[in-house]
Amino acid sequence: MQFDNPYHNGDPARLIYAPFAGRQAAMARVGALVTKAGRPDGLLFIGWHGSGKTALLHAIASTMPDSFVGVIAPAGSPPRDETSWLVSLAEAITSALVDANFTLSRLSQIEPPGENPRRWFEEVFLLPTLGALHPNRRMMLMLDDVDGLIQAVRDETLPADTFAFLSALLTRTPALHLILTLDEDHEDDIPLLAPLIGMTDVFRLEPLEPDDVRWLLTAPVATEYAFLDEAIKAALALTGSFPALAQRLGFHLYERWRSAPELGTIRAQDVRAVQPTLYLRSEDEHRTVWERLTANEQIALGALAGLHYDDPLRKATAETIQRWLVETDMPMDVTTIQAALRGLTYRHLLVSTPEGVSVRAGLFMTWLLENAGGRTRSRAAPSAQVPVERWRAAPPERPPARPDSSRILRFLAVLLLLVIAANIIVYLLTSGGSPAPVPTGVLPTATFIEPAITPLF
Repeated sequence: MQFDNPYHNGDPARLIYAPFAGRQAAMARVGALVTKAGRPDGLLFIGWHGSGKTALLHAIASTMPDSFVGVIAPAGSPPRDETSWLVSLAEAITSALVDANFTLSRLSQIEPPGENPRRWFEEVFLLPTLGALHPNRRMMLMLDDVDGLIQAVRDETLPADTFAFLSALLTRTPALHLILTLDEDHEDDIPLLAPLIGMTDVFRLEPLEPDDVRWLLTAPVATEYAFLDEAIKAALALTGSFPALAQRLGFHLYERWRSAPELGTIRAQDVRAVQPTLYLRSEDEHRTVWERLTANEQIALGALAGLHYDDPLRKATAETIQRWLVETDMPMDVTTIQAALRGLTYRHLLVSTPEGVSVRAGLFMTWLLENAGGRTRSRAAPSAQVPVERWRAAPPERPPARPDSSRILRFLAVLLLLVIAANIIVYLLTSGGSPAPVPTGVLPTATFIEPAITPLF
């Protein structure tokens, strides 16, 4: 299958044909895995959503030497029982061998699973299947997103020793090797994979190197258009070197060139021109990332967005975040903020330097500014249990201030003086303009009209 646009844009049908960049260290770990046949352990790649785990498996399958057959079996959905799971593995293996043009006449005589699905898979299916290969050929079985299997073991849908069974299967079948992938949100579940996976068998995926992003954006389209350095810098700042975002950016830049093929050079303004489309296409993924964060991590990111809004060029520290949060209803101490920043950096959402931290991907910062508040210090901070829409509301109104007693006394004094002045004027007007002579020994008197004052309370 061929596509006009070389990039996959998140489409699984395009994934196998899309260009693949970097991951030299991961490939080296795969090479080390297959140096010893019959080893009881596999290799686990762990990464966040969009880190390129599935793309890596396809790259492994397509770059292995002829002595290997790669089989990718999705494992994200928990199986209903062990029989259905092992049958699905058998179907994935059969499909991969058919695609590789192997003759599978022996499989037509295979009996269906009985009461012992493990014996059926190993002895009835797997051994005849491996026998159909050349004696020197080996199989690389790759289980993508094994969080579904972990959940099935927790729910007792699969036996508790499922991963021990796979480990023993590797020992008994030297021609078989096993690679797994796992979302980083399930990192705490890695001990459940023992003895198949030990701590030395875990490889954590990082964002791509800048040179890998440059190659990914330029090499597949070198005959169509070129990139200026300013465009590469803008692409790195926008995507944060995340593989999925870089693929998506390449896809939309290619579509932009197709609409105007006379433009043979991509500039920074072209990268900015496709940013709105890229943002809309990635919005749901950013929301998923946000919802997986802890409450403290959400608060810290909201503060970072607010600080960025105030000064886009300034990097933040735990102290500046604390000062910013003082004027919100979710203040945090420096120690808690530092812990949240370490967690966000570990998730590759932040970049840490001696001057402070900043959000890695400009596209994610745009999402934070639009969805995570921070534009005004009075916005409420989020909660891990509350959706973004519910805490983005305007800050609560302050209760009306209580009247100041000194102001009331000043008001009454002024009102009293006005009443006295009014009585004097009335007296002068009714007496003809000049005061009558005052008899000796008689003191002048004045009549005051008591004002009607409306109570203030």
